[in-house]
Amino acid sequence: MGKTDHTENKNPRQRIFVCDDNVKLRSSIESILGYTYDVSGASNGQELLDGLAQDSNFDLILLDNNMPGMSGIEVLRKLGEKYPHIKVVMFSGDKGIKEECLRAGSSAFIEKSVSIQEVSRIIGDVLSEGMMKKENKKSIEIVQESDKGS
Repeated sequence: MGKTDHTENKNPRQRIFVCDDNVKLRSSIESILGYTYDVSGASNGQELLDGLAQDSNFDLILLDNNMPGMSGIEVLRKLGEKYPHIKVVMFSGDKGIKEECLRAGSSAFIEKSVSIQEVSRIIGDVLSEGMMKKENKKSIEIVQESDKGS
């Protein structure tokens, strides 16, 4: 399980787990995303699940579908059961599985033919949406607490 961190900033950064059996592609993605996020990597679904069993404090998983052992969709379903707090973005060369991935709980689907800049933009959008939901939930909780005091 690899980890890329390009900063010495002590502020907590959002964490991404990249799971793809293509080592060269995974390393490139980890390297690029590592400038903005705290990135870890796995080469297959079981390695990803083992890593999450040790540390599940991740914001997003970028998950390939075609890997040895479990398919990405199988892993996606397990992630939804065990780690529903983690956003998952499916990443595949097979656009025919897009609808199945979205129905199974993927926050987004990225075709492998897109640029790394587009991958980064989509990840940013998914993470921003998640942060907005967390902030809205906090705001609602604060309002509810203040209403109780009235």
